[in-house]
Amino acid sequence: MPDNQVYFSESFETLREKSFNWIDEHAAGTPESARFLEATDFQRDSIADAWRTQYDGLRLRVSSLAEFALTIHERLYEPYPDVKTLDRRRVIEQALLQLEEEAGFTDARQHTPSFSELFRELEAAGIQDTMTLQERLSETDCSPATQDTVVTAYERYLELIELIAHPDAVSQSAKLTAVADADRPLGEVLPHLDAIVVSGLIDPSAVEVAVLKRLTDAFPVLVLLPTPSPEEPTEGIGGILSETTDTLIELGFEFESVGSAESLPFSATASQLYQPVNPPASQPAGLSWHELSTPNQEVRYLARQLRQTLESGTHDPEDILILAPGLLSYREGIADTFETFEIPHAYRVSILLERTYVG
Repeated sequence: MPDNQVYFSESFETLREKSFNWIDEHAAGTPESARFLEATDFQRDSIADAWRTQYDGLRLRVSSLAEFALTIHERLYEPYPDVKTLDRRRVIEQALLQLEEEAGFTDARQHTPSFSELFRELEAAGIQDTMTLQERLSETDCSPATQDTVVTAYERYLELIELIAHPDAVSQSAKLTAVADADRPLGEVLPHLDAIVVSGLIDPSAVEVAVLKRLTDAFPVLVLLPTPSPEEPTEGIGGILSETTDTLIELGFEFESVGSAESLPFSATASQLYQPVNPPASQPAGLSWHELSTPNQEVRYLARQLRQTLESGTHDPEDILILAPGLLSYREGIADTFETFEIPHAYRVSILLERTYVG
């Protein structure tokens, strides 16, 4: 079996630098002799740029694990049509709108991003029909009403996809499964490839694990595991990575710490954020908790409260900071709602926290 390792560190820059050294040792100087499979798409350009400053840019190709697996699928079989992301999202929106008309489902468009992510995860887990979905949901704590809503929405989605998709269309999940189950050795499919780096693979789906297993059988694979602290990824706050580390251990990976020698400004902050603490005996003064049924209602409630605060003159807009979940359902609604309520606002950062290895 090829040499398969996991480098873990709280510094992604350190991981990237060590991975470049590893690639230089394991891959030849020929074009595309190495692959860097980065899960976070906003990191890929910076990885390619950093590589080109030190090595021949043609040696390394940067992509996602799924994109790489789809390339292998084409070489194993033949190009198969698929459903474009935008078309898929439109179909999900139409499915929810149908549900809105038939079953009184509210705020269909607000829920489209969440259902899109949910259906993608379901397909990655190998769920392709409503019967399997119903069986899986019955094993969860979801209420019967929630289960019925999800199953019905998925049923409508499958019906609409069948209407617009090419007759020979194959889902991404099915293609990745075909790669994992292929009889032909992947080393024969990619004879020019010498080494693979996988980064950002947190809580991989069953299909992704199966593909990774096939890759480790054919090539040396290095997995980069950014951790929230210098501790082992199974200890302390690093326990949030326990499922990922268990999976990698089962695949035969060996772990090595490549901690950064420099002081990292976010390390202490991350430790404080994730380290369990004793809850206060009573609710702190000035802290209030409000529950609403949809992101749209949450944003509108917040806007009304902010409007009253600003009209009272006790605070200026510059004194107020709003932290929202990194979800499309919030991100797309806050600016529009604040403009409707005539609330002065501005975005203070150009990159969302979720696009970084801090978030």
